[in-house]
Amino acid sequence: QVLGPPRSVACLRGPSHNRLPQVLRSMAPSRAASLALGCLGLCCAPSLAAPGGAAILKGMAYGPAPLKRLVADLETIPPTDDFMAEAMKPMWGPRGRGDLQLMRDMGANMVRLYGNDPQESHTAFLDEAHALGLTVIPGLSDWPFMQMPNNCVDTGYNCYEQVKDYYLERLQNGWLLSDGSYHPAIKQVIVMNEPDLKMGNLGNPSRWTRALASAIDGMLEAERLAGATGSLANFTATFSFGTCWWCDEYPVGTYGTPGLMQMTQLQAVML
Repeated sequence: QVLGPPRSVACLRGPSHNRLPQVLRSMAPSRAASLALGCLGLCCAPSLAAPGGAAILKGMAYGPAPLKRLVADLETIPPTDDFMAEAMKPMWGPRGRGDLQLMRDMGANMVRLYGNDPQESHTAFLDEAHALGLTVIPGLSDWPFMQMPNNCVDTGYNCYEQVKDYYLERLQNGWLLSDGSYHPAIKQVIVMNEPDLKMGNLGNPSRWTRALASAIDGMLEAERLAGATGSLANFTATFSFGTCWWCDEYPVGTYGTPGLMQMTQLQAVML
C-alpha cells in the first residue's frame, strides 16, 4: 500500500474519473448518494508513480448494509454481515445491483471488506472481483477475538488457538484453490480492524500487540495445516486514527502522530 495525503476532492473532478458524474446520474438517487460517498475513499490520480514503481491502491471499503428503516428489524437487516457471501450476491453480482462493476467503473482497483463468516463460501465473490481487475482485501471478523465463547479476550489476549481454527476453516472454504495457492484476488488479509480500540484500549499496548502477534502465529499455522503454497497473502492490521500516548516505540520526531505510533509499536513487538 502507498499512503499519501487525502485526495477525496480530486476524486470527484480528476481526469481519471471523468466518467463518475455520468455513472452517478444513471442511478437512482439513494444508490448514487451511497456510491458517491464511497468514492471519497478512492485514491485518485493513477498517473502518480509509487516508489519503486509499485501500483497505487485505489480502493473502496465495502459494507453496504441495505437497511430500509432507521431502526433495523428482522425484515430489514441482511442475513449476514459477510458481504462476500452467496446470500449477498444480489448486492454485488452482475445479475443484481452489480456493485463490484460500479466500483470498477469509478476507477477502483481494490475492495476492502469487514464481516467474514468462514462457513460462507467466497468463491463467487472472489471470481467476480478478479474478473473485473479488483484486488480483494478481506478482514477477519471480531468473532474469534471478542464474540465467540472463550474468545481471546477471555484467554488473556492470546488469540493463537481461536484464530488458528477460524482461519483454517476460512482457507478451506474458498480462499485457497485446489493446488493450495491463494485465490488470485487475495493479496493482503487484515488480521483485525482497530485492535487498539477493541483489545483493551490505546492505553494498553501490550494487550493489542499480544493479540495481533498471537493471531498472526495462528494464521501461519493454519496455512501450514491447510497446505498453503505459492505466493502467500500478506497480513496487516488497520489501526484507528487515535493517538497512542502510551506507546513507547515511534520514529524520532513523530511522537503524538495518530496511527503511526500503533504501527511502530506492533513492528517492534514483531521484530
